[in-house]
Amino acid sequence: MSPVSIAEVSKMPTQPTLKNLQDTISTLTGDNTQDLVLYMIGNGTDGAFRINPSETLLPTELNTWLNDLQTRITGKVIVVYDACRAESFAQHLTWEPDKTKRIVIASTRKDQSAHFMTEGGVSFSGYFWNKIWDGATVWEAFDTGKKAFNIVNAPISCKPQNPYLDDTGDGKTNTMDDDGILAESSIIGAGISPGDSPPTVTDTGIVLIGKTSGIIRADVTGNGSISRVWAAIDVCTLPAAPDIPITELSEKTELAYNPVSRLYEGKYDSYSDKCQIFVYAADAKGNISLPVLVKTVSSASAPSVVSMKCSPASAEFTVTFSEPVSGIDISDFALSKTGTANGIIASVSASSGKSVTVKLNNITGSGTLGLNLADNDSIVSAFGIPLGGAGAGNGNFTGEVYSIDKIAPVTVTLNSVSNTLPYTATATAVGDGIGERGFYWWIPPTKETHFGGSESGLLPEGGTGAGNFSLNLMRLQVGNTYHVKAYVKSGGQIITSDEQIISPKGKSAPTVVTTSCKLNPDNTVSASGEITDSGSFPVNVYGFMYARHPAPFTSDNMPATGDMALALWDKAPVYQGMSFAGTISNLTPGKWYLRAYAHNENPDSDAAQTASLGYGEDCTFTVSCTPETCISGDVNGDGKVDLADAMLVLKILAGVPVQNVNLLADVNGDGKIGYEELAFILQKAASLR
Repeated sequence: MSPVSIAEVSKMPTQPTLKNLQDTISTLTGDNTQDLVLYMIGNGTDGAFRINPSETLLPTELNTWLNDLQTRITGKVIVVYDACRAESFAQHLTWEPDKTKRIVIASTRKDQSAHFMTEGGVSFSGYFWNKIWDGATVWEAFDTGKKAFNIVNAPISCKPQNPYLDDTGDGKTNTMDDDGILAESSIIGAGISPGDSPPTVTDTGIVLIGKTSGIIRADVTGNGSISRVWAAIDVCTLPAAPDIPITELSEKTELAYNPVSRLYEGKYDSYSDKCQIFVYAADAKGNISLPVLVKTVSSASAPSVVSMKCSPASAEFTVTFSEPVSGIDISDFALSKTGTANGIIASVSASSGKSVTVKLNNITGSGTLGLNLADNDSIVSAFGIPLGGAGAGNGNFTGEVYSIDKIAPVTVTLNSVSNTLPYTATATAVGDGIGERGFYWWIPPTKETHFGGSESGLLPEGGTGAGNFSLNLMRLQVGNTYHVKAYVKSGGQIITSDEQIISPKGKSAPTVVTTSCKLNPDNTVSASGEITDSGSFPVNVYGFMYARHPAPFTSDNMPATGDMALALWDKAPVYQGMSFAGTISNLTPGKWYLRAYAHNENPDSDAAQTASLGYGEDCTFTVSCTPETCISGDVNGDGKVDLADAMLVLKILAGVPVQNVNLLADVNGDGKIGYEELAFILQKAASLR
C-alpha cells in the first residue's frame, strides 16, 4: 500500500518477513553501508507492526537489530514509520546519542489513525518523500508532512494526525530544544532538487446560496499545469478508530476552473458549520499541494451595475459590474438619443473580469447619445444569480450620456447596375432628411440634367431615409448604351451619385419552348410551353398558335390566314422564365400544327414583330372525325374530298405504309378503304357526284 513510488529506487522482490528483515540488517557492515534508511508502512497496532498477516514485529526486536548494526557502521540510521499508532512503536527505538546517530520518525501518535487519502497521495509519506525527492533535509520533509495534517493548529479532520520525530534518543518527540538538530542537517540521497515544486492553494472560501448549498472557491498557482483541484470535507459524524487507516474524509467534490471568476470552483450542497473543508491541488506530475482550510464563508448576493462610463473620443462605454458576470450580449443594451443624434451598438467585448466594453459605430447627427442596460435576467453571476436578482427589470441601469455634433453630409452611392434582365440598380444613401431616392438614365448625345430632364426622368424607388435601396430599370433596349445615376432629395436639393455605364445584353424577343401537345379523347388538345428568356422587355402576353399549316403565326389578318390563338397573360409583367399551359377545343377534323409563343413590350420595327415575338417548335396532331362529322371519301380527314384523298388511297392499294387514315370515309360500308373509295373520290373531284 505504498503511497509513493520513487522512480530511481529499484524494488526488491524480498517478502516482508521477520527473518528477511533481520537477515538484511545483520548482513550490513561498515564495508558496504554508510547510512541506513528503513521505511516501514502498513498495519500498525498498539506497540507493534504487523509485517505480514501472520507475523508481528515488536519495537524491542527492531531496536536490538539496529543497536547491533550501529556498532558496525559509522553513519546514521533513519527510520520512517507510517502506520496507525506509530508513536507507540517508535518510542521504544531508543539509543545513546553520544555514541550513535539515529532519527526516528513516526507519522502518528499512539492513539491516532494514519491518513492515506487520494490513493495514498495525501498521506504523511506522500508529502515526506516528495519533499525528500525535491532535495530537502529530513527536518524539512518532516515539517512538510506535519503541516499537511495541521493547519494553523487545526487538524485536517475530526481525527487529527500529529507526526513524531526523535533524533536525541530519549524516546520522546519535540520535548527538547535540540530535537530536530540532527534531522535539520541530514539528507537522504544526493540532496539535489529537480526543480519541480507542487502547486500552491493561495486562497479559499465558500459562497453560500441559501442555507446549505454553496460554491467552494480556490485560487491555485503552480510551476506546471494544474491537472486537478478538489475539496475534501469531514462532517465529523464518526468517532475515531485509531487502528483503522483513514482512506478518505466524509465527502469529496471536484473543483473546475471558471474563466469568469478566474478561480477553481465546485458546488457543494450539504454545508453546515460543523464541516471542515480542505482544498488540494495536483499538477500533471502528481505533485500534491499542502491542504488549505476553507475559513471564509460568505453569502452570495445578486450582481449589479456599478457604473457605465462613456469615452466620447473612442465612442465606447465601459460597463462595470459588482462582480464577474456572464451572458452579456448586444441585446442587453439600448441607446437613448436626443436631437438628430443616431448610432448603432457595434460590439460588446470583455475588458476585465468585472467589466465589458460597449462600442458604438455609425454615429451621426447632433444631440446626445446615452447607453442603457435593460435587465431580462440573461446576465448572471458566477453563482447563477440574475442581475438585480430574479425578475426582469430590477437590474436596469441608465448610463452616462455625451453630446455629439456630427451632422453627416447627405451622399448617395450607385453600387451596381445589372446589364441583364431585370436590369436591377442598387445604391446606398447616407445622411439625414432624405425624402426621396431613386435612379435615372440617359443615352448620349442627350444631355444629363439633375432635375428630371434626362430621357428617363427621375425614377423614384419609393423609400425614404438613409440605407440601401434598389429598382428594376424598365424599357432598356438591347444594343443601346445607357448612363445611369442614383439620386436622393434632401432639403429641396437633388444629390446624385457617380455614373455607371451599361449595355443591356440578351435577345430583344422572348425565347419560348413548346413543351407538349396531347390530343384528348374528346378531340380537345392539352398544350404546354415555357418562357425561358423574356428578352429585353417583360413579357405581356403568351399562349399558343395553331393552324392547319406548319408554323402558325399571329398577324393582323387572323383568322383569314387560317391561324388561331389561345392567348394567356398575367396581371403582372413576366421578367423571368415561367411555364404555362392551356386547353384548345372546337377543332375540326384533320391535321393540325401548334406552337407556343410569347410577346414582350419591346417596340417593333417590322410587321413580323421579330423584336418582340418569339415562337416555340411545331407540335402536330390529327383530329379524327366522328360519325356525325365525317364525310364519305374524306380519307385523310381534312374535312373535304379531293385528289389528296385519291393519292392516299393509291398508296394504300400499292402497299405503301401510311398514317392518319380516316376509316369513317368508307363508301360501301365494308369497313375498308379500296377501289370503291378511289372511284368515288375521282368522281367527286370531277364533279360527277
